[in-house]
Amino acid sequence: MANGDSSGAPRKWWQRLFMYPTLITALIGSIPTAQRFYQSWQIQVPTSEVDHAVAQDDFWRRNLDCLAGKSYEPVTTSGDVRISALVCPSGDVLVRVKPPDPKTGEVAKWIGLKEFVGRSRGAWLFGSEAMAAEAQPKTVVAQAGRTVICQRWIANGLLRMRVRYDTGQCADEDINTYTGVVVKTVPAPCDTTC
Repeated sequence: MANGDSSGAPRKWWQRLFMYPTLITALIGSIPTAQRFYQSWQIQVPTSEVDHAVAQDDFWRRNLDCLAGKSYEPVTTSGDVRISALVCPSGDVLVRVKPPDPKTGEVAKWIGLKEFVGRSRGAWLFGSEAMAAEAQPKTVVAQAGRTVICQRWIANGLLRMRVRYDTGQCADEDINTYTGVVVKTVPAPCDTTC
């Protein structure tokens, strides 16, 4: 009986797996979920926000050259919230929001033209007019507010922007490109090398 087991039970662990196809299917099906959990942990956002965070990082990378040397002036709402926007030649718009509470950090988020245009016919008409206007010669208008002097990647998902404020002072802003949160702002020289 040592060599010939009459019960017909499998001898190896991997042979048992063939007896349980539901278990194998469940294990294979959990691979994408495990990948999403890992990606969520890696970029430090909730699992439900991974796709949005990756898309925001793609916007920062795609429009990085657009931000250099651009100025935009914030508008202050009646609730003392400062909002500013910068439109890039791609049609993507960077919106920055600074709440009145000094403990709450500034947030910068992208709104993509392609995503906006794809949602409705009316939006497409607006987008096609914007793209047609883009083909016209560009006029640069000087604005007060803040001007991006230079920028560089300091880590995956972390962008350092040196900005000059309308007061003439400069600062380095470290922005998490997945969440749009301005992680740190420190005074810096008004030098064009980050």
